[in-house]
Amino acid sequence: MGFARHPFTDMEWYSRTGEPAAKFGRSLGPEDDIRVPIDLGGTLSAEKILAMEQGKWALWLNGKVSYTDVFDEDRETEFGMFTNKLTGMGAWAAIDGVNRCT
Repeated sequence: MGFARHPFTDMEWYSRTGEPAAKFGRSLGPEDDIRVPIDLGGTLSAEKILAMEQGKWALWLNGKVSYTDVFDEDRETEFGMFTNKLTGMGAWAAIDGVNRCT
C-alpha cells in the first residue's frame, strides 16, 4: 500500500512477499470471500486526503493471492487498485498492467 502522484507514471509496483500468520483453513465456494482488514492509521493525513479529492494523488494497494483451485492446480492472482477523486473517494479502480492471473 502506498500514496503516489496520479496518474501513475514509471511506478515500480512491488510486493513484500511473506507467509501469512495463519493460512485460511477452508475452501471458498462461489460468491464466498475472505476479507483482510487494512489499517490506514498513519497513512492518510488531512493533506493527503485533500490531494486525493483533487485527483492529484492516489492511495494504491497491490498484492498477490496464492491458492489451489478446484482441480488441485496451484494458481496466483496479482492485483492492483487505487482510490481518489476519479474513482469516487473510497471506491477502488484497477491499476492497468498490474492485474493478472496464472
